[in-house]
Amino acid sequence: MLSSATEARQYLFYECKGSVLRTDGGAYGWWTSRDGTKMTYWPNGNSNCDINDGVWRQDGGYITSINELPITGLRLGDTGDSGEEGYYTIGKLWIKQ
Repeated sequence: MLSSATEARQYLFYECKGSVLRTDGGAYGWWTSRDGTKMTYWPNGNSNCDINDGVWRQDGGYITSINELPITGLRLGDTGDSGEEGYYTIGKLWIKQ
């Protein structure tokens, strides 16, 4: 289905409090593409969660790369200490033929 698609998108959203996605030392959060590649970028280039100030923040949007969709996995870390929380949403895959 994706091989003949002219457009595709899938929503990926993360709500965070004290839980970063990226640091200078590497990625704490990533999603995996259709072929299992670790993707460390987030839709819209957001980096609100990386502020890491204990305030509820959010990062996300639509992934639109047909070659990378669908999202096949998600890894979120930096939630081991008290005060570090995160919630995610992965939307349905939308395809236009």
